[in-house]
Amino acid sequence: MRISKRMAKFLSVREIIEGKIASPDSLLARQIGKQKEMLAVKILEELKKLKLIRGFVPPGNLSYSDVERGIDVFVVRVDKKYTVVPLSITGGKWVKKHEKMHPEVPVVEINNWESYGIIKRRIMDVIRQYK
Repeated sequence: MRISKRMAKFLSVREIIEGKIASPDSLLARQIGKQKEMLAVKILEELKKLKLIRGFVPPGNLSYSDVERGIDVFVVRVDKKYTVVPLSITGGKWVKKHEKMHPEVPVVEINNWESYGIIKRRIMDVIRQYK
């Protein structure tokens, strides 16, 4: 049976995802990343209540969007038109790697020592600057 290129790509990404899930070495990094994403979601919920964004959709950890495209959350911004802003949420240690691997996806750097207000401002700046 012959499989399409699209199916082959899906299977290879699925294999990467399953490997990361099974790897005890990546557990701590995934937990830290999840904490950063949860903080970003809390901020995005606040921005939505304040009507500064229309909404957002986290595609899920180790999803195709996350693993293959480097996207942790999609934000909907409304100016004169609707704009979907893909965001990568990561710590300072990984920013350059994300920017190199996925230059089209804006990166929001979240570090544990920063205040809620600084992180919120950084998220808003990235969302506003997206074209």
